[in-house]
Amino acid sequence: MATIFFGANDAVSSDDPQHCPLEEYQRNITLMVELFRRHNPDIRLILITPGTVDYRQWESRHHDQVSQYANAIREIGASLNIPVVDLWTGQHCFDISSDFSDGLHLSKSGNEKLYNAVLEVIETCYKGHLPEEKTHFPTWRELAGRSTDETRDIIEQW
Repeated sequence: MATIFFGANDAVSSDDPQHCPLEEYQRNITLMVELFRRHNPDIRLILITPGTVDYRQWESRHHDQVSQYANAIREIGASLNIPVVDLWTGQHCFDISSDFSDGLHLSKSGNEKLYNAVLEVIETCYKGHLPEEKTHFPTWRELAGRSTDETRDIIEQW
């Protein structure tokens, strides 16, 4: 099982070096799906839309722009028969004041919402494949600057 969760950085304004044009983003996501399926035809995939952002804290990101990338994920999911966790609708919508640590990156409550949304899709679309317990991994800060061996040791301790 794998999730594909890209778009928040791709959807920045076009003058930002992180920007990825929408058409290229769609091709890239589709290519990722094709690569997963080519290497493992039985893989269970879940697409995740990029979530909302607090554009007051991130001036290069705006709801209008990010929503186009979220819509692209919905369309790809529908056309390739892949379930989608839609972070723009229903109970999975993020609360800007509590679900983000900085207006873009998820806080503990935001990660819990995302985790529960993924579990809901697994329960609905991939019955019998639920994880037995939550899996927690170290944050990037805990791994930054570490060697491969040090990283492996840290992950194994989790």
